[in-house]
Amino acid sequence: MVVARHECWKSQNVVPMLSALIITQNEEDVIGQCLDLLQWADERVVIDSGSTDATCEIARARGARVIHNDWPGYGAQRNFGGEQCRGDWILAVDADEEVTPDLAKAIQDTVSSNPEYEVFKIRRVELSFGKQLRFGASLHHLPRLYRSHFEWDNRPVHESLVLGNHSAGRIPGVLLHHSHRDLAQRMRKHNRYSTIKAEIIKARRRPVSLATAVMHGLAAFGRCLLLQGGILDGWRGIVYAMMAGHATMLAYAMVVELNMRAERADRHDPSRDGSNL
Repeated sequence: MVVARHECWKSQNVVPMLSALIITQNEEDVIGQCLDLLQWADERVVIDSGSTDATCEIARARGARVIHNDWPGYGAQRNFGGEQCRGDWILAVDADEEVTPDLAKAIQDTVSSNPEYEVFKIRRVELSFGKQLRFGASLHHLPRLYRSHFEWDNRPVHESLVLGNHSAGRIPGVLLHHSHRDLAQRMRKHNRYSTIKAEIIKARRRPVSLATAVMHGLAAFGRCLLLQGGILDGWRGIVYAMMAGHATMLAYAMVVELNMRAERADRHDPSRDGSNL
């Protein structure tokens, strides 16, 4: 079916439809700008997992189609969103990202040219307190533009598009990521990611202590600040490295806390001491 549609575009010179897909939860401070920069898309689809702020109202006012879906995880939420999209191509964008005008034009030119690739990676750059980080936040080329039959894996965080045997092309232009809008926002985001990462670490069933939590946190800080050159980004790079170290340490400390709670529950479980026999 997909091949047939692709051949139809080639033969009839039909410009395929593109859907911009955004998943949200409490993004009222950024969703408006994100959607404004996507007005050129054939449709804008917002999948919201239960925002308690004005995210949905702002998105509807900008002309986006807003659909609620309880949070199933990042990959699963993107897949649900893909099923709601009408486009032949999907552009996956986060609410705190900006599609620059140059990138928008490159995407439109690519989609309309019947390209060889079915997936394209886009360069994302980190903005910290309004300025681009050039060193500590390693530059990423992420698969964000793809034909609608592709799916994301089900990893709970840092999900990836499943490419199979397909190669990915690259598109000129950059996607701007506002990683640090303010410290309060960053702390909320780190807490969410750290909670998910803690569950992943716990599932490995490896020994974890507060000492190892500190060691992992310091290692993440040093890697970002020194190995990746974050110190060359000045105070913004130092803050970014500190937050990276904090998020890692927090995840491991959460595992320690979860294990302590489980041990206390076991000690107070009468079925484990034989008293009910």
